[in-house]
Amino acid sequence: MPQYIALRKTPFTPEQDETLASTIRSGGYEPIFMTGDETPDGFPWDECVALMGAFSKDCISMMPNLRWVQTAWAGVDSLRGAAYPSPDTVLCNGSGGYGPIIAEYLLGAALMLLHRIDMYIRAQGRREWNWLGAARSLRGGTVMVIGLGDIGGQFARYAKALGATVLGVRRTQSAPPEGVDELIPYERLIDVLPRADVVAMTLPATDETAGLFSARHVAAMKPDAVFLNIGRGVTVDEDALIRALSSRSIAGAVLDVVRTEPLPRDNPLWTLDNVVITPHVSGRMDDPANAALIYQIFEDNLQRFLDGRPLRNVVDRVRGY
Repeated sequence: MPQYIALRKTPFTPEQDETLASTIRSGGYEPIFMTGDETPDGFPWDECVALMGAFSKDCISMMPNLRWVQTAWAGVDSLRGAAYPSPDTVLCNGSGGYGPIIAEYLLGAALMLLHRIDMYIRAQGRREWNWLGAARSLRGGTVMVIGLGDIGGQFARYAKALGATVLGVRRTQSAPPEGVDELIPYERLIDVLPRADVVAMTLPATDETAGLFSARHVAAMKPDAVFLNIGRGVTVDEDALIRALSSRSIAGAVLDVVRTEPLPRDNPLWTLDNVVITPHVSGRMDDPANAALIYQIFEDNLQRFLDGRPLRNVVDRVRGY
C-alpha cells in the first residue's frame, strides 16, 4: 500500500511543485497537492506520513501515522493544542523565509514614524501644507529589538547598518549576535526601556510571551519613543498601549498584529492619529521574495526527511518555538 506526503496551499510555482513531487516519488512516496481548505473525498488519512504547507490542526489529529509536519509559517501558534499521533512526530516551521522582507517593513515603519511621514500623509488628505515638527534620524538613535530570531536579528542588522545603537532582548543569554550592541535579558527589559527611541516586538505567541510587554513596560517607554509590533498581538498589553498612545505618553506605533484579528471596528486604535495599522501583512508566504526562501526550506527538509537526516527548523511543541 502506498504512503503519501500531502502538500496544501504551497506558495510555489508549478515548476517548483513539480520538483517537490518528483523528489517525493524518488523517495518512494506519492504526493498529494491540495489547493483549498477542504480535504478531498477519499483522502488516505492512515497512509499519510507527512504534511507540508498551510493546514489546520484538525488535519494532524486525523493522521495516525504522521511523522513530520512542515509549516510555511514562522509562527506556529495556530497549531497549539493539536493532537499529534506520536511524541516523535516532528514539527518544523518556516523560520528563515520571512526575515528580510519583514525587517524591511520594520525599517520602513521606524523611518516613517521618526520622519513623521504618517502625519504628512494625513495632512495631505486635509490639503494642509504645514511643518509638523522635527524629523529624527535613526543614526545616533537607540533601537530595541525584543526577540532575536530570524526576523528580529535581520532588523537589528539593518538598524545597525544605518548607524543606530541596537539593544537586543531575548530569553537566552550569550555573546551579542551580529548587529546587536548589547544583549538584554527579559528580567532587565523594564530598566533598559527608557533608553530606546524605537521598540520593535518580534515575538511569537507562547505561554512565556503572552502579555510579556505589560502596562509597566509601556509606562517605562520615553515620550518620544515609537513602538512597532510584527510578532503577535497577545504579547502586548493592548489596553495600556492604547492609553499611552491616546495620552501621547509615547509618540506613535505601527501595528501589523493586534490582540484580536481582524481588529474590531470599535477598537480605539482605529481612531488614533499616531497609529498606523496593517492587517497582518508584513510577511505573507505568497509574496514572491518569501515564497522563494520558503521553497528552499521545504526542498531541503524534504530531502532530509527522505534521507533520514535531522530536519531544520524543528519546533519545541511544548514551548511553541
